[in-house]
Amino acid sequence: FVAFLLAIIPTAPASAQRGKGLEVGSQAPGLNVEWVKDKFDASDAEVYVVEFWATWCSPCRKSIPHLTKLQEEFGEQGLKIVGISTDENPDVVEPFVKRQGMKMDYIVGVDNRKRTQRAWMDAAGQKGIPSAFIVDREGVIQFIGHPLSEEFEDVLVKVISGRYNLKKQIEAEPSIEAAKTYRAGNSWTEAAKAYENAIEIDNMVFAYLYLEHFHMLLIDKKDPTAAYAYVQKVITER
Repeated sequence: FVAFLLAIIPTAPASAQRGKGLEVGSQAPGLNVEWVKDKFDASDAEVYVVEFWATWCSPCRKSIPHLTKLQEEFGEQGLKIVGISTDENPDVVEPFVKRQGMKMDYIVGVDNRKRTQRAWMDAAGQKGIPSAFIVDREGVIQFIGHPLSEEFEDVLVKVISGRYNLKKQIEAEPSIEAAKTYRAGNSWTEAAKAYENAIEIDNMVFAYLYLEHFHMLLIDKKDPTAAYAYVQKVITER
């Protein structure tokens, strides 16, 4: 139980875009694309990644095997990776993709007159490629940034498992901070209520708070009876 919870502590993304335009928490726009390899329909998708790239872009080539690996690893869990070329000359894209073969084993398309680029990258203030967007099962963007960053894969794994939602994390932040404050003052009952308030927002996203509550009872309060009774209650109810 404890090992499971230790593995699911979320982190807020440094790349979260705030302000105007497209940002983390925004509904994902549509795609205006000519498909080169397979096809994609967002209405039938679960979790998907939209990555903007170009054949001339050296960093983009480095991301191709990584994206293929992620598609292979998480495809059965509903992940779809969609590479969208921003090449000025669309005729170079299909030969490039064919040469890649199985090394580029995910959906690929060519942007239609930069319409998708404007709707996604320009709206999000993204100036360079490769640039990736992670979209969750509700069609909400949960990450904007570089596909080779550690943060990208970390967020993707959590989104696929249903354990990540930045909007809900922001909503729960006051309760989480209150729990920390009460805990520091040895106000165990108030801290427990604050933890439960956060968990009620989404018991998958905030499952790691079960561990914090358990830790508070066992280590801070030094009450192993209450701690293990709490663990048993969580296991029974969940």
